[in-house]
Amino acid sequence: MSFLSVLLGWWLGGLLEPERKSVCRRLWLGYVDRLRERWVAEAGDTRLGLLALLLVPLLGLALVQILVHGWLFGLPSLLLGVAVLALCLEPAALEDDIEQYRWALSAGHMERALHFAARLVAGPVPVDPRMQARTVLDAAFLRANEYVFGVVFWFLLLGPVGAFGYRALALLRERADALPVAWRALLDPALEVLEWVPARLLALTFAVVGNFDGVMRRVARRDGRYPIFDQPSDSLLTEAGAGALGCVEDEPLAMLSLAGVAHLLRRSFQLWLGVLALGGLLALGL
Repeated sequence: MSFLSVLLGWWLGGLLEPERKSVCRRLWLGYVDRLRERWVAEAGDTRLGLLALLLVPLLGLALVQILVHGWLFGLPSLLLGVAVLALCLEPAALEDDIEQYRWALSAGHMERALHFAARLVAGPVPVDPRMQARTVLDAAFLRANEYVFGVVFWFLLLGPVGAFGYRALALLRERADALPVAWRALLDPALEVLEWVPARLLALTFAVVGNFDGVMRRVARRDGRYPIFDQPSDSLLTEAGAGALGCVEDEPLAMLSLAGVAHLLRRSFQLWLGVLALGGLLALGL
């Protein structure tokens, strides 16, 4: 059932127009802004505000998830999972932004390239084309974990509640500058914990479907050790992704690397789907 939910959620999410998803995004961020203003005005800048922000939608979704569980041979649960995944997964938007940026950069349309780079990069975007391409490449791997693989991981672990909860927190990171200081102090470590396992699974996936030796070289320390447990998730993903594309350390990133990102991410998701399908078949056999 999980395999079918993820597959249908991916397919339906790709069919939804970006405008429809942007409406859902604006509704969530609008709810965040209203509660933030009210909470800060009445209770001050406290970390409890972030917990209160997530409590209502997560409890409501959890109640629905519990109520529909086991009904009609699991069909309502399947539909709920597909609906949540279709809204949370954004693979098509990620691929489109990468391809639009690559086309604009290769055509010399620097203003258009800067526009799409800003949609991928969480922070300032370098003006120099070579540095900009490197920044966008790194951001693509991070957004892949945030838009797709992290969502799928938490869906498999906790169902629709896990997928929505992770994606909702990840969206808050995009508005971190507008959040109270106490909320940001809780948000960053919470996301680091939530992304720790999926980031390492994704890095391993990059090694399997990409250049295995390249990944090993990029993530290894100078003493030959592999700090996959204590290395920050963002750093691990960017190094593993670049290595999977065959980028040697300190080598300038070519347009070929950007062209290979979408293919690498697609193969990675296909591997995850294959593992899910195999797990479902084994479960049926048991």
